[in-house]
Amino acid sequence: MGLLQQIQRRRHRFHGIPTSHMVDSTTRWLRRCRFEQMEPRQLLAADILAIQVGAVYLEDLGYDDAGGDDSIPDQFEVTFEGGAEGTQLTELIIETDKNVNDQRDDGECFFDIQQGGDGVFGWVDLAVVEHDGFAVTGMFVEDGGDTLRMTFSEFHAGETLVFTIDVDEQAFGGASSLAEGIEFQGSRLVASFEADHYETADGMDVFFDKYDKSTLNLPPDEYVSPPAESLADRTAGAIFSLEQTPLPITISGTVFEDNNLNVHQDTNEPGLGGVGLTLHELVDGQYVPTGTATTTDVSGYYEFNGLLPGTYRIVETQPAGYLSVGAAAGTVDGVARGDVFNSDVIIHIMMEGGEDSIHNDFAEVRPASLSGHVYHDANDDGFFNGSETGIDDASIQVKGAGQDSINVTTDADGYWQVGNLMPGKYRVAEVTPDGYLDGTDREGTLGGVAQNPGDLIDGVVLSAGDAGENYDFGELLPGGLCGYVYVDADNDGWRDNGEDGIAGVELTLLNADGEPAGRVAVTDETGHYCFPDLTPGTYGIAETHPGEYADGIDREGTLGGTAHNPGDRIDAIVVGSGEKGTENNFGERLLVGISGYVYVDTNNDGFKDTGEAGIENVELELLNAQGKPTGLLTTTDDAGHYEFLGLTPGIYG
Repeated sequence: MGLLQQIQRRRHRFHGIPTSHMVDSTTRWLRRCRFEQMEPRQLLAADILAIQVGAVYLEDLGYDDAGGDDSIPDQFEVTFEGGAEGTQLTELIIETDKNVNDQRDDGECFFDIQQGGDGVFGWVDLAVVEHDGFAVTGMFVEDGGDTLRMTFSEFHAGETLVFTIDVDEQAFGGASSLAEGIEFQGSRLVASFEADHYETADGMDVFFDKYDKSTLNLPPDEYVSPPAESLADRTAGAIFSLEQTPLPITISGTVFEDNNLNVHQDTNEPGLGGVGLTLHELVDGQYVPTGTATTTDVSGYYEFNGLLPGTYRIVETQPAGYLSVGAAAGTVDGVARGDVFNSDVIIHIMMEGGEDSIHNDFAEVRPASLSGHVYHDANDDGFFNGSETGIDDASIQVKGAGQDSINVTTDADGYWQVGNLMPGKYRVAEVTPDGYLDGTDREGTLGGVAQNPGDLIDGVVLSAGDAGENYDFGELLPGGLCGYVYVDADNDGWRDNGEDGIAGVELTLLNADGEPAGRVAVTDETGHYCFPDLTPGTYGIAETHPGEYADGIDREGTLGGTAHNPGDRIDAIVVGSGEKGTENNFGERLLVGISGYVYVDTNNDGFKDTGEAGIENVELELLNAQGKPTGLLTTTDDAGHYEFLGLTPGIYG
């Protein structure tokens, strides 16, 4: 018969115990022993001293050879050492049915606690002699019975119980009041211990006439010290050790989608299934793998169970397609226990037996992304259409609040993309590519504000899993306006072969309102001028007329516009992205002169012959083609010569 069955069967005999032998009738006197078949992996506390418990039995000192015990009781002393902190002896059982057959056989002892019972030569009821520091909460025994049971409260290591009772023996032919050590030998001692964080520890051993009390504070086998006469024949002792098994520990939590980034699972935030986690234990100051791993279920819940007391670390394997938001150390009975090392690791989870650490949680979020284009916005309307081309190798900088910048460049099609972004507010900045001018930028599908000019789109708010598209930066190619200042010999307004350019002529660039735009050009030796690197827009050109020339015909160039004649001005020229307007030309004419003599024509032939004298101080007036005065007057010199210089080509009189 197994030990567990034996003890349980013996305890069933308590049902008939009178309540007069119960100190506390509310105390549950029938308990299940916990002798269990252990699994291969035993939860043992290696750093806890084993419990060593013992009891010593002494046959009464009042026995004499005349054959009577004079009602002097037999005595038991019980104590224990070791065990986890706070360990208590809660139950003690002494059983004298050596054969465990539910009957009193010869050589087996029994308890004589009632007059007129099965015992002889007097009787003594169960009585506690010493129990300093703890309480005896229950005492259970029957007259003539083979089982004595006592329960306790706050019975700690080093404390001693002393109690007395009359023990008789069933001898051949009848009862005997003398139950010496050898007769008591074979009786069993059963003890149960309780401690916070540990399973109930049960153990059993038998009494031996000859025993070693080990280190326990109990009387020795001889009971007295020399030179007193040894009482070894009247004693028996049961000394044994037992280990305590920690209550199993559980560490659990959840991996979840934390869309609002507050590291707390709200009701609308789902758990993540299939996420791996591993457990590490602190050993000699370092965390080492326990070999224990688990995976979250469909609700995101995970659990490590059956653990020994210790200090633990949980490491989450980052789930694919998610970003870590953070972690939250759990609680034990509502009190925080542990520290967050980083968003994937929780450390310093200190656990004792029977504790459950819950809500060791890991918050994850689906990443967001931003994308767009850098392109040549040929019509400068801020929209990337099919006929416009992307610009490769353009620099883009994406920056979130409180985060480092992410720098990317556009591909051959002008496309850029930044993924794995934590939800939040972002700004996107562009560096205008070499050879381009800042164009119109436009916010994409998730909104924001495009700063124009500025190469910046800010105020973009990304939520979990968002994909913001079409954050586009339009760029412009610089335009230009060029032309000539030249001598238009035939005054037809076209620069013909052989018509010379005029060097050193100054031209001023005008804006759309006709005001100077702050740029001036000067013609080279060929009469050519140019305004390069113009931002697309509407322009004009004003010529500073060269004084030694007469105003000719000006003509707008290849991009159109309006030439003002006279006026030395061409305006309303629309320059598109990358457009170069040429042949914006200013024609000029060489000035002419009229000269002659006023003289005495001696022979009146109309020719000034040699010897014919000039007439001094004669006034002459220049007339136009209509014979009207031009306002130009001159006077002959002492030789009668006169001249009108700097005249615009034309008909004069």
